[in-house]
Amino acid sequence: MRRQLGKSDPIDAYAAAEAVASGRAGIVPKTHAGAAGGLRVLHNARTSAMKARTQAINQIRSLLATAPDTCVTNCAVSHRQS
Repeated sequence: MRRQLGKSDPIDAYAAAEAVASGRAGIVPKTHAGAAGGLRVLHNARTSAMKARTQAINQIRSLLATAPDTCVTNCAVSHRQS
């Protein structure tokens, strides 16, 4: 019945708070052992690496956009040679 009416975050938040306050809901921390923990670590490492890569690329592009033309030309030539 509730699914037909649509999801309501305020109602869900109230129900969760009520469950915690009454002691019906227990908090179980995520485990760091086993396959799930290993996958979580790999996922976090990959996400962090992708974010750092994007930041580095954006920083290089910004530097090239504001650099003198001679620096940009030298960078483009050395990049093609490698």
